[in-house]
Amino acid sequence: MAGTPKQKQKTLYLLRILCERTDAEHAMTLSELAEELEKVGIKSERKSLYRDLHALAEAGFSVGTVRSKDVRYYWDGSPLSRRDFMLLANLIRISPAVPRKRKLELERKLHFLASSNRRRDCFADYLSVLPESAVTERVYSIAEVLLDAISANRKVRFTHKGSALRDMTPRRRSVASAHTVSPYRLVWSDGYYLVGADDFCELHFYRLDRMEGLTVTELAAADIREIGGDLDFDLNQYVKGVFSSLEDPVHMIFRVSEEFLSTAERRFPADSVIESAGSGSYLLTCDAQADDTLFGWLLLQSDDIRLLYPDALVRRLGAYAGAAAAMYHVDDAAE
Repeated sequence: MAGTPKQKQKTLYLLRILCERTDAEHAMTLSELAEELEKVGIKSERKSLYRDLHALAEAGFSVGTVRSKDVRYYWDGSPLSRRDFMLLANLIRISPAVPRKRKLELERKLHFLASSNRRRDCFADYLSVLPESAVTERVYSIAEVLLDAISANRKVRFTHKGSALRDMTPRRRSVASAHTVSPYRLVWSDGYYLVGADDFCELHFYRLDRMEGLTVTELAAADIREIGGDLDFDLNQYVKGVFSSLEDPVHMIFRVSEEFLSTAERRFPADSVIESAGSGSYLLTCDAQADDTLFGWLLLQSDDIRLLYPDALVRRLGAYAGAAAAMYHVDDAAE
């Protein structure tokens, strides 16, 4: 028996038993380990098991011991506790940013990492989130390509369809336009968005579900610091400023110039309603956050967009603008 292939691989089978069957709460004695080895046709003695366990420890594998009446051994190599496995399994299950097929794949991989004693508890349904929603496989595959492009620092090309809401207006039609973009960050906010810079070095947000024909080019992406206009440009703060939200969004109406409509669409939620107001302008109605970030943006773009409703917010914006003007007011007599 000592010369059989399995007998020669006894140490590997022992490691497999430790990984799959044991943890700190379910350690096994030498006798129990010998019984498990015998089930796969491997004979073992206490002295040889001691040598094998010592060899595993010397090779860098974490073998823990529990000392009571009998010394028990267990696999101590997993950095994840039982609660860690439970949390990760449930986060995978409820995440709206991952399609169902990928969730099942990730759950199987996590299942493999957990010992058999933990699997029942760790992967039981203890948490539900309603309503359940998930990104589609098509959008998720686009996200993966974009992540590769960001990592490789390469520009991407794609066509981007305008909002279907624009088809409601008689003078504007939803047309897919071509873009060459330097990609910097993916954002999840009721859907995937790409933060990237166009050929005019302006930052924009592109919805992944409106992308088609995505390809990664050999062109190097532009430096985000140059795009931001500041060597210390903080992309995280920029993203937070655009995508920040309140628990209770404010219902607002804006008058937007025709030239600025596309930019306004990217700034506000995808379900914004757009109506023609005549004379080359449009009314944009949406529920969004009313904060200093919005006020600063409106004042910066005051030639192209104007807040019309609600009245209380219009007055608040006026006060905000007045305070800003007063801060930078220079007395005529001052030098």
